[in-house]
Amino acid sequence: MGSAAPGIGHYQKTVGLLRALAAASLVIPVVMLLVGGTITWQNKRQDAWDESAWLVDLLQQSTSKLFETQFLALGEVGMVLDGLDPAAIAARQSQFHDRLQALLRYLPQTRDLFVVRGDGHVAVSGLSYPAHSGFDLSNRDFFDYFRRGGTGLFVSAVRNRVADNRPVFSLAIRRPVPDGHFAGVIATAISPDYFAHLFRSATDIYDDFSGRIISLRRSDGEVLARWPATEPPRAGFDQALAASIAGTRHLTGHFTYLSPTDGEHRDVVWRRFAGAGIVIAASVTHRAITASWFRVILPHLAFDIPAMLGLFSITLLALRRTLQAAAAAQQAEAERQRRQRVEEAARQSQKMEALGQLTGGVAHDFNNLLAVILGSAELARTRPADRAAALLDNIVKAAQRGATLTRQLLSFSRNQVLQPKVLDPYIEIQRMMALLKPSLRGTIDIDLRVASDVWLVELDPSEWDMAVLNIAVNARDAMPEGGRFTMTVDNQRIVPGQLARAPDLRGDFVRMALSDTGPGIAPAVAARAFEPFYTTKEIGRGTGLGLSQVYGFTCQAGGRATIKAGEAGGTTVTLYLPRSTKPIVPPAAAADSPDGTAARRILLVECDNSLARVTTEILTALGHEVVRVDRARDALDQLMQPAGRFNLLLSDIAMPGGLDGLQLARMVRGRMPALPIILVSGCSDPPPAAEDGFRVLQKPLRAEQLGQAIRAELGPYPRIVVDNRRAQAVEG
Repeated sequence: MGSAAPGIGHYQKTVGLLRALAAASLVIPVVMLLVGGTITWQNKRQDAWDESAWLVDLLQQSTSKLFETQFLALGEVGMVLDGLDPAAIAARQSQFHDRLQALLRYLPQTRDLFVVRGDGHVAVSGLSYPAHSGFDLSNRDFFDYFRRGGTGLFVSAVRNRVADNRPVFSLAIRRPVPDGHFAGVIATAISPDYFAHLFRSATDIYDDFSGRIISLRRSDGEVLARWPATEPPRAGFDQALAASIAGTRHLTGHFTYLSPTDGEHRDVVWRRFAGAGIVIAASVTHRAITASWFRVILPHLAFDIPAMLGLFSITLLALRRTLQAAAAAQQAEAERQRRQRVEEAARQSQKMEALGQLTGGVAHDFNNLLAVILGSAELARTRPADRAAALLDNIVKAAQRGATLTRQLLSFSRNQVLQPKVLDPYIEIQRMMALLKPSLRGTIDIDLRVASDVWLVELDPSEWDMAVLNIAVNARDAMPEGGRFTMTVDNQRIVPGQLARAPDLRGDFVRMALSDTGPGIAPAVAARAFEPFYTTKEIGRGTGLGLSQVYGFTCQAGGRATIKAGEAGGTTVTLYLPRSTKPIVPPAAAADSPDGTAARRILLVECDNSLARVTTEILTALGHEVVRVDRARDALDQLMQPAGRFNLLLSDIAMPGGLDGLQLARMVRGRMPALPIILVSGCSDPPPAAEDGFRVLQKPLRAEQLGQAIRAELGPYPRIVVDNRRAQAVEG
């Protein structure tokens, strides 16, 4: 049975690996083909952009000189006719015809070079003599443009000439006259076929020009010439081109256009002529790009798909054989699962046992304390007053031990409310000696080894005292015949994985190692040493909470605690305390108020009647007048009454009625900022009252601590927060 589990586990891993390989043999090639195909398609599209841009630049360079020549010819005609009226032009029409005809010989793309009078009739033509003066061109767009005051060069739409009904478009300028009135137009009639032939010649370098269109257009998108001429016009293309041109100041641009006519996407590149209002555009369909891309990727598909299917078939064959081998191990696997269920039941039993120990330990200790309190109280009721003092001392000590037990439980659960301070271990260790020496027998030597440059820490000093004392008491019990207790404190930088019990711990820490020379600790005991109520001591000598408090304290401080046995005997408990970079804040001097402090009027807010009676007795014994209410809202009413002047407000934080003690304190501070306030909490995780600047005392209250807090609040010196949660000496 011991070898069955690893065997089936191996088969399961192999089956999983083969299944993953089978899936990968399909997924990875498909993903690679998709990624490679996408990249190739994008490259092909970019190539199409680049080719269109190159073609547009080439054609723009070829045609720009043509339009410059046209513009120069128009200017020359204007200079020839400068200052002549229609009669003078008509008288010299033959001479002007010859001049225009000579210019046409150098303009092969131009069908005619002509002059239109201000009334819309042709005055001179380079193509015919005499000019067709009967033709009225006043309805042509170029004539109307200049008649309405237009300036510069105008490019007309393609129209059929009146003379021969052949398609032409015109470049026109306004005829210049000295007085500025409209005297007519000078224009050229250009054949679109010339540009179509030019475009066709430029595209001979392409083996396949399908899906591409080259066109000469006005800046408003109007077509002047295109190739191939058989391509039908696309609805909305003119508007899309005009919008792209209008959206930039550059001479070049590009955009993608979806034709509603055929649903084709087209990538368009355009370039315009400066000052001419003419654009050359080249476009290519995505279908043509895809066809070019497919011709590139097809050889890869012819190789990759058979290879992918072959690898998938081999993987399936291996998977089937592995599954057949795994079937033979099913009986062993079933046995392994049965054993796992048994082990899980055993682990659950251990958990329930630990829970029983926790519950039993708490109940046992508190029952003992209650027995002491009840027994002593009953005896005190029947004894004379002079003999009741010892019994009352028993009650006080039992209550203090119950408070200590509660503190240890809260610390282990990491819910203890702490008030950390920046401390210097070099100084604090010396102070701790006053606490440690009385707890250790005279037969135990104390050896201190504290580095002089030890870093500062930020801890609750009372919890630190209690943690060290717990470890010292355990060391004392481990050395009944005497020995040596060594405390080593130095700096250490922790890297992740350095501590087995805290692999994620990292940073700068103060290491505090406390060692004894006792018989040592067994590994099994060390593994459970920090568990609550786990102890190897005899009944009555310990609660099993000492080291759990140590562990809870270090974790709550942001560090960790470890325990191990020495090679030559003895036990070492090491505390890793986080380094603090904050400065030490010196405490304000405490007010040393005399016991005979003047009586004060105190408003007590407490909902528990029994606790209210005890607190009232303590305050009365301290010489104060007490007014008690059981609701926070009643306290507000008392404070707002004209005769309700109080010297101090003492309130429990947990209060019924929808308004707790912290809310009451905040409201009173807003209305009566000079009134001192003390809050009392019995919860393990009270509201952040201390952060609001209120003094917070932890239940159970002692008369000495309550009196000290009242004197500090009412005294003439700066207030000091009294922490009544410092630890008393406890056994580990």
